[in-house]
Amino acid sequence: MTKKFCTVLFVAVLTVSYAQAQFTFGVRAGFNSTRLSEKDGDRKTNSYFRAGFQIGAVSEYAISDVFVIQPSILFATQGGLIENSYYLDWKRSINYLQIPVNALIKLNLGETKLLLQAGTYFGYALSGKYKWESKLGLYSKGEYKIKFGNNYGENMIKPFDYGIGLGAGLQVYNFQVGLGYNFGLANISPAPRSSKYSMKNNGMAVTLTYLFGK
Repeated sequence: MTKKFCTVLFVAVLTVSYAQAQFTFGVRAGFNSTRLSEKDGDRKTNSYFRAGFQIGAVSEYAISDVFVIQPSILFATQGGLIENSYYLDWKRSINYLQIPVNALIKLNLGETKLLLQAGTYFGYALSGKYKWESKLGLYSKGEYKIKFGNNYGENMIKPFDYGIGLGAGLQVYNFQVGLGYNFGLANISPAPRSSKYSMKNNGMAVTLTYLFGK
């Protein structure tokens, strides 16, 4: 009897909490600056940040006036630059469908709110390509598509990506301006573990979000 009562009470609390949670949705656009961190054993490749963008939809579940859950679905470009590698400059561009889920704390500063966020993200690669330019005597350049898969082969990258994100920002009325950084945890290289080679996405973003219905 006690277990049934506790179960009913728990479900009732969840139902009331869900009903009281304020749901809002909006749109987001922003600029990315990302790089691919490559490591071969103890040796690191000098990879530089490249510019990109993100665009998509955002939703918010307000558990209280201070605590908010914010899932999003975004189209995001990532990649990186490698300069003077065997007399070549390389530029990698990878387009991801990305789903971040963040927990936000909103602190009132009068008409402005300070936003502090932390969460996780999952991504799936849709397309990508390499571009290269020669540093040798005769100038030449070219590009080719990236192949995605889990089996090691030429020009292959794993399609799934995930990591954690931290950020901060400000909200004024319906607008949110944010600065965040994603730390990639997934090794997107399909190279066997015995090779000790890894490749991870990392990068920052500056975003502008507009929320409807407030």
